[in-house]
Amino acid sequence: MPTYTVEMQSADEPAELFAALRAYRSARDAAAQISRDTADSTSHWIVPFRNGRLEWRQQESHPAESSDMLVSFHQVEGPFAQFAGSWSVAPDAGGALFHYQLDFRTSVPNWAGAIDRVIGRAVLQAVVDSVSVASTGTATLTEGAALLTDIRSI
Repeated sequence: MPTYTVEMQSADEPAELFAALRAYRSARDAAAQISRDTADSTSHWIVPFRNGRLEWRQQESHPAESSDMLVSFHQVEGPFAQFAGSWSVAPDAGGALFHYQLDFRTSVPNWAGAIDRVIGRAVLQAVVDSVSVASTGTATLTEGAALLTDIRSI
């Protein structure tokens, strides 16, 4: 099962970036559509994928009593055989460090080697775009840039 990771640095205060990302909903004209249901702690994602789209709903957990800025998630509805990960915000020199990790397995094992990287790229691009928009400062990708390279250019 592939693991995909990106890190971004932001000039935002860590707690402010964490709160902005917990509340983030994409703009209507954004390429990836992300909506949140705070009543059941789920988010609904629609991400462009080649000539179509990937769509799933994920359960997100962050214990209310926890001071850690960490959110774990897993798919509750969608096309993946397995889809889980976490994201966090931590203090960093001059602002915040955003870390995202995703482990997934497609539901078509025979095609996994051919499409995993492309699916991973589509999901990570949506994550990077959402952090860039939610950040009030400049968010810079510090790890994972190679994963965002389109497979056609390799």
